[in-house]
Amino acid sequence: MFGYDYSFVIDGEDRTRYAAVDGARAQADAFAVLSQELRSLVEQARGAPQDEPLSAAGILNGADGLVLVAVSAVLPQEGSELTLPAGRRSVPFSIASGSWVTSSAR
Repeated sequence: MFGYDYSFVIDGEDRTRYAAVDGARAQADAFAVLSQELRSLVEQARGAPQDEPLSAAGILNGADGLVLVAVSAVLPQEGSELTLPAGRRSVPFSIASGSWVTSSAR
């Protein structure tokens, strides 16, 4: 019922490093597919403390209408010995769209 039409990973320099459209890999820029309002969601997710990750969500205008977007910055699993490189964190997210988004936004 709630499939994902788009999935993206944006790196710390706001470059789209991974994109999938309808489940297939694609060459797409997340900021071009969505409105520039995506930037504020990405920055909100990146601004969350590393020990207390928070997601950011919103309904944005996409190429085909309204889309539900939820983003969260990449963090190592609790107790992991992995460390993140210095700088802004990468942000993966998936986007659901369709008539249920439009009806839910009303």
